[in-house]
Amino acid sequence: MIETYAEAQELEAQESAGSGWALATVGSVSSDGVTLIFPGETASGGKKYKRNLDVTFSAGQRVLLARVAGTYVVVCRVG
Repeated sequence: MIETYAEAQELEAQESAGSGWALATVGSVSSDGVTLIFPGETASGGKKYKRNLDVTFSAGQRVLLARVAGTYVVVCRVG
């Protein structure tokens, strides 16, 4: 929730810095998120990303990411 003008300005600056969308491959899935393999990488990092809970993801799937508040949220499967 945006509470101040400064927070709104920071969010707007972050959103304008990139397209807001990206593609990646799911590395692993657990109850608290998924790890991702980004283009140009050969393995996933340790960071777990939030995901759309209405979609079942599995390792190796190509996914669409939305950039939100300086991180990514896994939106859906692609292809």
